[in-house]
Amino acid sequence: MAIPQIQADPIYQLPHLYIQGLQIGNITTTTLEIQAGQCRDSTDNIDIPLGSPDLEGLITPAPLLVDLTKNGVNGLDTGTLAVNTLYAVYMIADSSYFHRVAAIVTLWSNAAPLLPFGYDSFRLIGTVSTDAAAHLIPPADIVLAGVVVFTDKELDIAGVPAVLGTIVKLNVLFTSAVNGDSIKFRPSAGGSQVTGLPTVIGPTAGVQVIELVDVPISITAGGKAAIAYVETNALDLCTIQVLGYYTLQI
Repeated sequence: MAIPQIQADPIYQLPHLYIQGLQIGNITTTTLEIQAGQCRDSTDNIDIPLGSPDLEGLITPAPLLVDLTKNGVNGLDTGTLAVNTLYAVYMIADSSYFHRVAAIVTLWSNAAPLLPFGYDSFRLIGTVSTDAAAHLIPPADIVLAGVVVFTDKELDIAGVPAVLGTIVKLNVLFTSAVNGDSIKFRPSAGGSQVTGLPTVIGPTAGVQVIELVDVPISITAGGKAAIAYVETNALDLCTIQVLGYYTLQI
């Protein structure tokens, strides 16, 4: 039998407050899925794995379905979904390992979620928003115009919340007009970074390339989540799909 972790028994093998995977995606009007991954809890004392064994060898399968028509474990912590509201998504765990790793959703304005009985650990992994019908806003395809200078693109149509520290996972469908054209991404058109940027290259003109990239967002003056992009050629074609997003705890 494994020795349970407890909040007073920190571990140091992995980076401080790390998050690996755990992207939020497959959003419907009232449900979402969390992909496999692992994170440290908010006090940096225990690991919270999804899709792999915990210290007792128990596995919570991934993807994890969260149903916001329900209250408690893998649901909304209390109440019902409200209109035009931002919610925080947390992984939760029991440091004694009597209960399986799970998730819970709470109002973004809450300092912490209302934890179900038996759970004592949590970690913010992302956010979701509702519309005027109190439905979760699912991702949508976004067509990018051909631009040769960094240009901002708002992501509110895909339900990406305007919360600093949010990183979007994009499926990039890029077709180059000339062999070797590329598209690059950064948080803001007003930024200064020009190297080490997420980049998709189209080696052959007219042939679509599909790649995944992670891009940190910025927040526009109008209070919307956005990223910036630039293409080699104004005739390059690109569509992005927001597959999910997560929020770094800083």
